[in-house]
Amino acid sequence: MPGHKKHFASCISRSIIVVLFVAIALYLGKAGSLHADTYTENFDGWADGTYIPGSDRWELEEGEAADAVVEDETTFSGQGNALKLVGDEDPLKVYRPDSYSSATPTWVEFTVKPGIGSERKNIPENKLIAVTFDYSGRIYAADGTDWADTGYTFDSDQWYHVTVRLNFENKSYNLYVSPYTGADQDLNIIAQNLQFIDPSLAALSKIAFENAYSTRRTDDSYIDELLVHAINQIMIITPPQVITKDKPSGAITIQLQNSYGELQSAPRDITIMLSSTSATGDFSLQKDAWISITQGTIAEGEQQITVYYKDSKEGQYNLRADEDPDKGWLEATQPIEVTSDSTPFEVILNTPQIAGQYFDVTIIAKDEDGNIQEDYDGDIEITPEYLSPSSGTQDFVIQPFSGFKNGVATVSMMYSDAGTIKVNVKDTADGSKSGSSGSITFVPASFNVTVDTTAQQVGESFEVTVQALNALGEVTPNYNGTINITPIIVSGILDGGTITPSSYTFTNGEATIDIAYNRWGSIKIQAADSAYPAQKGVSSKTINFSAAELAVDIKFPSNRDFFYTGETFDITVSVLDGNGNPIPNYQGVIQFSSLTSINLPSEYIFTDADNGKKIFSATAQTPGTNQIWVEEKSTGLKKQSPIFEIVLGTLIVIAPPDAPIGSVEITVGLVDENGNYIQENNLEVLLQLDEENPDGSAYSSSLLTPIKLQNGKAIMTLSNSEAENVLLTPYSSDFQFKVQEGQVRFGRIAKSGIGTSLWREIKKIFE
Repeated sequence: MPGHKKHFASCISRSIIVVLFVAIALYLGKAGSLHADTYTENFDGWADGTYIPGSDRWELEEGEAADAVVEDETTFSGQGNALKLVGDEDPLKVYRPDSYSSATPTWVEFTVKPGIGSERKNIPENKLIAVTFDYSGRIYAADGTDWADTGYTFDSDQWYHVTVRLNFENKSYNLYVSPYTGADQDLNIIAQNLQFIDPSLAALSKIAFENAYSTRRTDDSYIDELLVHAINQIMIITPPQVITKDKPSGAITIQLQNSYGELQSAPRDITIMLSSTSATGDFSLQKDAWISITQGTIAEGEQQITVYYKDSKEGQYNLRADEDPDKGWLEATQPIEVTSDSTPFEVILNTPQIAGQYFDVTIIAKDEDGNIQEDYDGDIEITPEYLSPSSGTQDFVIQPFSGFKNGVATVSMMYSDAGTIKVNVKDTADGSKSGSSGSITFVPASFNVTVDTTAQQVGESFEVTVQALNALGEVTPNYNGTINITPIIVSGILDGGTITPSSYTFTNGEATIDIAYNRWGSIKIQAADSAYPAQKGVSSKTINFSAAELAVDIKFPSNRDFFYTGETFDITVSVLDGNGNPIPNYQGVIQFSSLTSINLPSEYIFTDADNGKKIFSATAQTPGTNQIWVEEKSTGLKKQSPIFEIVLGTLIVIAPPDAPIGSVEITVGLVDENGNYIQENNLEVLLQLDEENPDGSAYSSSLLTPIKLQNGKAIMTLSNSEAENVLLTPYSSDFQFKVQEGQVRFGRIAKSGIGTSLWREIKKIFE
């Protein structure tokens, strides 16, 4: 898993539906709230030719039962059975309803040899996730209600290992696919943080597969080694120990657990790698017949393994247990102390403990040889030794106990602060007789998360106060752990929603933190211990995050700062966060208004595809000064565009009304509603000539080649070889200008003051 380095931290996923569409479809559906152990199915125990519907709770939703059949010698190795989904024109869907898991993470795994169909299916409704081996030879996965192209290609003749990691807390999943080698292998992620199809679903209860159909390509699909589990962590469940140099420890039990600390069964043999921060540390599966090992195996169907440790060097070290190959689980770590001599008291208790909650301590009196001193009946004093922080104010609350029996005493006691301590024991009459536990971590029972606001702008900082509380509801002043700060979505689309900073390290059990959230919608704030994520708290208030600002930009042509009536231009509306960035998941409503009529919608609902920024095409028919206002409907947030001008342009022809046969100069111009030339450069204009006698005697090069206006006008030559009237009509292929035609009467001799177009006469047209 990229970026993975494991600490005891929250690993969150959601229920999954995998659809191997067209080749084969796997859907995962909902269930009630539950935690469950491992489910496996490799079909090897089924008779060859068994129809799967009606067996082991498998049901048929669509198609023929005979098209979902167990077939021998079709697996990756060629031995054993696999489920065959026959490619058929009639759709086939089989599913297995059951209560699988609601834990985060929940994992779904299987191997598949996909067929290739002829079309991509629609994303199923009311499901968690869907994955399809598409007819195009690519793998697609549902990201909400849309298909996301993972970019991963496949071959229909190849077996693949598919893993899905569901996160029920943030309603997302990761997808891992790699060619199957027949052996356990590292995960290969091809898509992550994909959203659930239906985010209201909170558990996995249905697994479904669909077939493929093609008349031209391989369309039979094979499924094998179906697995559902919720393994999240490897844990050392036995208490930290203080051991004597060169002598074996007591039993060290290593378990597979889900995120709730519940036992999980190994779906296959799991290799556990063992290590110590001591270079002289050594492990063995047996205490008496010592054989050094660096790894052990939790066998398929088992939940734990027991090992022993010894060391030839005194000191305090950390033991570690990790899976191989890496499956993204949290590794187990535990401190151990190696001393030179046997201690008079062995002090045993589990770590971690909940601050403010009673726990049991087992105290064993030892003789000089390290054996139980069964006749010990002395009085003892129990005190904390502060390790991290190195000082504190809290002491133990100890319930009365009856003393030692056969050298062993069990004491019920409570420590109300957080932090790491040792439990020290000494004989009240002989202080030299003493002993200590290993390092014990006390974690908060919960976190109190307080925010003052219920309305906040995206990307802008606000204060959140977090208190680490013990089981009595009191602040734990020695808490110096690190919390993860995450959003709990209430409404809106999470899709990359993060809180900054996402973590914070305490110094005294209480902190006021400036945070910001980067998405639109409503959330609550969760604080959870990064090492012990079950210790958490969520704000009681829901915070509604709205836009911080709107931006309205108008794109002008490169050569002018106005638009013509009827001209199409672009208006860009951006919904921004406090840092001036478009909010990617904004899906609110904006409303438009303007000084004069512009053909924009009265309102627009942003979509996920807009990513907080939308370009609108607009035109205006009314000349004059204009401006556009945009308002966010729910908050009243407003923004206006720059002021811009809409100009009513008219193409005119200025020509002598009478001209002799031959050539004459005419002027083509673009004027505004007041008859003034518009300072337009490089606008291309064409002319249309209409002759009184349509025989082609009149000619202008602008009939074929556009003329370009400079400073709003251009001069051209019109020639004619016969006497007639010629009508000149200018036009633009780019704009719908008004037009003022001109006419020349060839063959007449102009008289003084008659037939001469004067500029003042042109202006009268617009008065």
